[in-house]
Amino acid sequence: MGGVVTGFLLSMNGYVANHAQTSQALNAIEMNFVWVPFIGFGIGLILMYFYKFDKMQAKIDADLKARHEAAD
Repeated sequence: MGGVVTGFLLSMNGYVANHAQTSQALNAIEMNFVWVPFIGFGIGLILMYFYKFDKMQAKIDADLKARHEAAD
């Protein structure tokens, strides 16, 4: 996914390998290194907020204990 987003942003903004880059291509490079990861991090934080692992941990521990006892 990262390669697709990077390639798309660069190609849409006129990036040409091994040549002097236009200001639009330089802005796309900056976006790839600064803003895309920042946005991804923000989305990850939001998803982690709604992932309530602490509420599921007791059930997970009980299931693991039951499986371990069944294997013995």
